[in-house]
Amino acid sequence: MKYGILDYYKKPEEIEWVPDKYWKIGFEYFIRLTVDAAVLDENKICLVKRKEAPFKGSWHLPGGFVRKGENLMEAVKRKAKEETGLEVEVKNPIGVYELYDPRGHIVTIVWRCRPKAGKLKESARYFERDNLPVNIEFQHEKIIKDVYDG
Repeated sequence: MKYGILDYYKKPEEIEWVPDKYWKIGFEYFIRLTVDAAVLDENKICLVKRKEAPFKGSWHLPGGFVRKGENLMEAVKRKAKEETGLEVEVKNPIGVYELYDPRGHIVTIVWRCRPKAGKLKESARYFERDNLPVNIEFQHEKIIKDVYDG
């Protein structure tokens, strides 16, 4: 899989985040883009316990929505830091996945990452491949299989 950053028409810092009044409209009418981080340390994968709906209390890969003007690698780093407390080195894309969650139609790009620094948050934990939690949501169990098998 090839990846490159193309030039922006505007600098990312000049582009504002989506106002709240348009957030729900985006889910209702458009596909949303997310990124997920497959953070691997000694063949263990980092998962985060979800704090809010949908799927509150379930486990998932750290990730979330790409902001307008934000490049994909920066989005992965931001979401990994926000959700796990770790600074990560983004290695390579694992794949592109189309999924549907209760909020709408989502396309996510999953990136292989390595932890660089930071302290793991209480809501994040490393799991061995053969000892994953049973309550993994957002269809991430299929993605995790690809992380290890592919």
